[in-house]
Amino acid sequence: ETSVLFQLGAVLEQNDRFSDAEQAFRGVIDQDPEHAPALNYLGYMLADRGERLDESVRLIERAVERDPHNGSYLDSLGWAYFKLDRLDLAEPPLRAASDQLQRNSVVQDHLGDLLNRLERYAEAIAVPWERAVKLPDGLPNAHRGGGHSPGADGPRLGYRNLCRAARRYALRHCHAVQRDDR
Repeated sequence: ETSVLFQLGAVLEQNDRFSDAEQAFRGVIDQDPEHAPALNYLGYMLADRGERLDESVRLIERAVERDPHNGSYLDSLGWAYFKLDRLDLAEPPLRAASDQLQRNSVVQDHLGDLLNRLERYAEAIAVPWERAVKLPDGLPNAHRGGGHSPGADGPRLGYRNLCRAARRYALRHCHAVQRDDR
């Protein structure tokens, strides 16, 4: 039964047993090559760890093909592109996921991280990171297809990123103002 094997993979991933989790997800995919949640979860797990990023994108693309409007899958795809440093490809799916999953701090952080990398600090602060900071601790963030639940760390990550972006934005803005005052 793929649902039991999928849940096993999720539990293993949440307990940092990544190679065992990968085996479980691959077992699901072997039984059902169209199992979008397993394709997405495995692809996201690889991308988030910075491992085999090309394979990660291919797995997530297969999930998106099966459910093209799934915000979790779009977030995973955008995050994999971000990790590949394909920022031009990362923004559309991350923005769509952020709009769709406004109460998910991890998704908001992903878009904020992209905007920060693109040096669009004010935009990162104004929308995604501001959303992430406002979310209550412990908000369930299960969005990888039935298992991935970053839990209460999401709002703290948003706050840390918000502060970092605010400092960068302030430094750039202050330098520009100082240059203009000369």
